[in-house]
Order: sequence, then structure tokens, then C-alpha cells
Amino acid sequence: MFQIQQAIDHQFKTECQSAGDEAQNDPFASTSTDYLNSSAFIQDLLGRHIDPNFEEPQLKRRRGSVKYLPVECKVCGAHVQAKGNDWHTKSAHAIVHSNILRYMCPICGYKNRHRSEIARHITKQHEMSSKNIKIPDAITMEDKIELNKIVQVCFPGTKFITPIINPRDYEDTTSNSNENAK
Repeated sequence: MFQIQQAIDHQFKTECQSAGDEAQNDPFASTSTDYLNSSAFIQDLLGRHIDPNFEEPQLKRRRGSVKYLPVECKVCGAHVQAKGNDWHTKSAHAIVHSNILRYMCPICGYKNRHRSEIARHITKQHEMSSKNIKIPDAITMEDKIELNKIVQVCFPGTKFITPIINPRDYEDTTSNSNENAK
């Protein structure tokens, strides 16, 4: 163990000095002694500097739960914890880069990007508990297509979610085009 500690100390002193600038821009970097003595620091050091074949772990386990490593938004740099192609989690962040109002108050029709804001609205404006009230997803087909595009810009490589086509929308479109053709 002593030889490993010496190697780590040497590595840190010689090759990690230039990483100081990177660490200042890294929101997850820490210089506390708790971090420097943790297995996370050792793993990070091994992964970045010592073992070229080291692969970053994709998830962390803590007391039976799974916590995924953050994925960075290419637009704003925010970090989102999402598993692979978790479109819903990524879209929940990507919607902040749009004017799409995804959720609607079932009482008055107020719309917002976030379900939690609708729940807060119901509690404050209607003086009701939002726990037993279903908050509908009011996103339109056009908005869903636009949101897919924004998710791709924020998180390249995420699989598109095929919007579900409502048969009534399709019938309305074809009936209007048939009437216009006459």
C-alpha cells in the first residue's frame, strides 16, 4: 500500500499540476482532504493518468440504489443524471432551452414546462393538495417533434422517441385536405 501511495503522490505532483486549471472549471472537482483520501479520487487518478485502459464506471451503487454518472448538456454545460438513452430525463432538462409548455393545470389551464411548477401552482393558487390530482401532459405533436430536436442538440446520440400519432388528428388532416381538393 505504501508503494501505491508513493506512486500516487508522485503522479499527482508531476503530472497533475496542469490539471489544476481544469479542476477550477470542473463543478465536481474537490480539493478537500476527504476527497483526496477517498476511493473516488484514486479511481479518478487511475482513470485519467495511470492506466490507459481504465474505463469510467457508468453507474455508482449506494445502499442498493443506482445513481448514474452525469451527462453534460452540450448547450449550457449542465449535468443531468440519465441512464444511456433515458429520453424522459434528458427531455426534462432540454425543455428549458425551448418555449414548450409541457404540463397543464387541470383546473384553470395554466401551462408550464415542469410538472413540479404545476403542482406548486395548484397548491398556491387553488389552495388544494396536488397529491391526488393528475397533472396532464399537454404537449402537442409539433412540440414533441421540436423537443426531440432539442434533446439531440443537448445530448447528441440520444435515440429519438417516435411521437404517437393520434388517429383523430390524422383523420382531421385528411378530411380537411379532401374538402380543400373539392
